[in-house]
Amino acid sequence: MDRTKLTQAELGAALGISQPMTSRLIALGMPDDSTEAARLWRKAHLDRSYTIDYRRTRHPRHAAVREAAQAAMQADPPAKSWRDRHDRARARTAEIELALLEGRSLDRDQTMAVLTAQIANMRQRLLSIPSRVVLDVPAEARLKVVEIIEREVFAALAEISGIK
Repeated sequence: MDRTKLTQAELGAALGISQPMTSRLIALGMPDDSTEAARLWRKAHLDRSYTIDYRRTRHPRHAAVREAAQAAMQADPPAKSWRDRHDRARARTAEIELALLEGRSLDRDQTMAVLTAQIANMRQRLLSIPSRVVLDVPAEARLKVVEIIEREVFAALAEISGIK
């Protein structure tokens, strides 16, 4: 059995393309009798910038993605199975729980509640300054002192809260 033509699957595998793409290119005129002839035809008839190999090697976005993937692989090797991913997730959860127990980390909700209470307390203390100071100021200057202190306290609170 003397076979001069390659099958589309064999030719596609040799060229690094799929069998359906090989079929489309043969319909466009690509020779299917040898791999070398097909390569020469593709080089002459196809725009190289449309190929995946070109985009992977030349396009900056692909280069950046490739570099990021390589960095991620070095930092954290890929999980080979769902079991590896599961084990990593359990280990990470255990690390977080241990950090909470040892006091190296704080629960976000508890931290937010404490900070909110402290900020509310600070606001109340600042707003009460004029009424506490007014008793130590002579009667003729009280109104002016209260206005100045209130203006400065409100400006400081507005600056802290980000309101202009």
